[in-house]
Amino acid sequence: MTGTIDVDSGVSWLHDKMRIELEEREQFLLEACGKGLPYHEYLGFVGRLRECRRQIGELAELFKEFYTLDEEDEDG
Repeated sequence: MTGTIDVDSGVSWLHDKMRIELEEREQFLLEACGKGLPYHEYLGFVGRLRECRRQIGELAELFKEFYTLDEEDEDG
């Protein structure tokens, strides 16, 4: 892991950790696809890359409610 995580709560730590790990995985898969894999391996890597990007999008949705409620608590 290359980034540092500021711990405000256990939930924010988990979100940051998962996001960083998924972004690192995405970068690895992009580099692997760009190096010229055999066709049968390339298809698998493309599938893994699509799944990783889907998970990144879902991660934001999963934690959206938490951060919205957290902001409302701070404001109100």
